[in-house]
Amino acid sequence: MAIDEKIATYLKSSGAGLISQAVTNLCGFAAIWVLNRILLAEGYGDYEFALALTSMLLILGSGGLQYVAMYRISRIDAEPGVLAGKSVAGALLGWSLLLSIGTAVGVAYIAPSIAALTGKPELSFWIATLAFLIPIRVSTEIYRNWYRGRQLVAESLYYGQMAPALSRTLGLVAAWVFWSTPEGVVVAVVVGELIPLLGWYVTTPLNPFSVKGVLSVWDLKYALKLMFTRSLSLSVKRSDILMMGAIATSAATAGYVVAARLSITLLIAHQLMNLILTPRIGKFLSQDDGSSIVEEYHQSRIVAFTFSLVGGIALVVFGETVLGWFGEYTTAYPILLTLVATYVMHVSFGMSGGYLNIAGYAGWTLVTTASVLLINVGLNYVLIPVMGGKGAALAMLISFLCTNLFAVYLIRRIDQRETYSWWLAGSTAIAISSLLLAANHVVPAWTAAAVLASVIAVVVVKEYPFFESLAGSLARLFQDMRVQQ
Repeated sequence: MAIDEKIATYLKSSGAGLISQAVTNLCGFAAIWVLNRILLAEGYGDYEFALALTSMLLILGSGGLQYVAMYRISRIDAEPGVLAGKSVAGALLGWSLLLSIGTAVGVAYIAPSIAALTGKPELSFWIATLAFLIPIRVSTEIYRNWYRGRQLVAESLYYGQMAPALSRTLGLVAAWVFWSTPEGVVVAVVVGELIPLLGWYVTTPLNPFSVKGVLSVWDLKYALKLMFTRSLSLSVKRSDILMMGAIATSAATAGYVVAARLSITLLIAHQLMNLILTPRIGKFLSQDDGSSIVEEYHQSRIVAFTFSLVGGIALVVFGETVLGWFGEYTTAYPILLTLVATYVMHVSFGMSGGYLNIAGYAGWTLVTTASVLLINVGLNYVLIPVMGGKGAALAMLISFLCTNLFAVYLIRRIDQRETYSWWLAGSTAIAISSLLLAANHVVPAWTAAAVLASVIAVVVVKEYPFFESLAGSLARLFQDMRVQQ
C-alpha cells in the first residue's frame, strides 16, 4: 500500500477516533464531577470499586467470544469496509448474551458475600446493581469487534464508545437534578448504556438465535484462552482500584481513581493506533506480509509514544490544578505523576500484547498475564499499606513493565520479529525516571517536564525521515481535500 493511501486510512479512522475519544473523555470527567456531587468522596470510591469489579467480571461473562469475532471477521475474504460476517457475529452475540446474563445474575446473588469480605457492607448494593452492565457491555463489544474486524473503526467508535459515554453522562446529570441518590445513579448508568446498544441493534440487526454450526472447536478453545487471559489482564489493570478499595479508605480510593482517570488519557493515541492496527495486522498475517507488520507496528508506536510524552508534559504542569477541580484531590498529585510514568512506559512498547492475541498465541498471553497478576497483587498487598495510592501506582508500573517485556521476548522468539530497540528503551527509562523523582519530591516538577520535552526532541530527530514523510503525505492529502471541495 502506498504511503499516502496508508496514511489516508489511518487519518480517517484516527480522526473519527479523536472525536470519539475527546467526547468520551470529556463525558468521563463530567461524570466524575457529577458523581462526586451526588455521592461525595466516600460513596464515589465505593462506586468505582464496584465498577472495577464489574469490568473485570465482564470478560468472564462474555466467554471471550468478542475476541473470536475480531479473529474470524478480520480474516473474511471481503473488501475492507464491507460489513461481512453477519452470521458469525449473530452467533457470537447469542452465546455471549446467554453467558453474560447468567454471570450478572450470579454476581448479584453473591454481592453481599463479596462486600462482607471487604468489611464494607455498603458495597453490596453497588456490586449487585452494576452487575447488570455486564450483558450490555458484552453485547456492545460484539458489535464493536464486528465493525472493527471489517475495518469500520470510525463507526465502531461512534456507536460503541462515544454514544454510550454521552448517554450515560446525560443520564447522570438528570439524576443529579431530579434523583440525587445512589439508586438514581444506577438507573442513569445502566439505562444510559442500554439505549445506544438498542439503537445499534435496530439499525444493524443480528440474529442471536442462529447459534449452531458457526463456531468450531478451535474457536471455542481460542475464546476460552483469551477469556482467561483478558480476565487476568483486566485484573492487573483493575487490581489497583480493587486493592485500594479493599485495603484503603473509600476517600483514598476516590483520590486514586481521579488521578488514574486523568493519567489514562495518555493512552488515547495508543488506543487509536491499536484500534486501526489490530485488524490490519490480522490481514498482514493472513498474507504472510512480515515487512508491513514490522513497519506499521513501529510507526504507529512512535506516533502514540510522541503523543503520550506531550500529554505527560501537560499533566506534569497542570495536573495538580486539574485534580482540584473534582474535589479535594490535590494530594493525589504524586500518584498522578507515578501513573504518568506507567503509561508513558506502556505506550513505548506498542501493541505487544495485542499482537500476540491477533496472531493466535492466546496460550502464551495467558501464561504471561497470570504471572504478572501474581506480581501485581503481591506488590499491592505490600505497598498500599505502606505508601497508599502511590504504592498502588508503583505496583502498576512494575506489572506493566513485566507484561510488555515478556510480550516483546515472545514476539521475537516465536515470530522472529523485533518490536523494540535500545534507543527507545533508553529514552523511555530517562522519561519515567524523571517522573518518579518528581513524584517523590527529589526534583521539581518542571524538571520532569523539561526531560519529557527533551525525549520528544530525541524521538523526532531519530525518526526524522518518518516524520518528514508523514508531514508531506498529510500536506498532500489536505491539498487534495481542498481541491475536491
